[in-house]
Amino acid sequence: MLTTQVTLTDQLTHALRSIAQRTGKTEMEVIVEAVDQFIAQQVSSDDRRAAQQQAKGMWQDHRANVPDLRSLREDSNRYSTFDETQLTLLFLSALSAATTAAHPAVL
Repeated sequence: MLTTQVTLTDQLTHALRSIAQRTGKTEMEVIVEAVDQFIAQQVSSDDRRAAQQQAKGMWQDHRANVPDLRSLREDSNRYSTFDETQLTLLFLSALSAATTAAHPAVL
């Protein structure tokens, strides 16, 4: 184990002592835990960055195979079986049925 000397501000020293007393750990244990957590965050952050760099551009070659939004909308509209009048009648019928079910005495 390596022994390292660190210089802390008065505020950090006070916070370190407070945490050590509250947790029942020594100041050294608190510092080692803090350094462990910091290194773990950095390593996981580096792993995320590496994964993002690997994924960067992975779809560039596949753009030709992906349809544009306009063609998807046209396909969606082509397969729609209801016109506006039919949808309005369907909505009013459902609304009437719901109203009758909620208030059976009102006819």
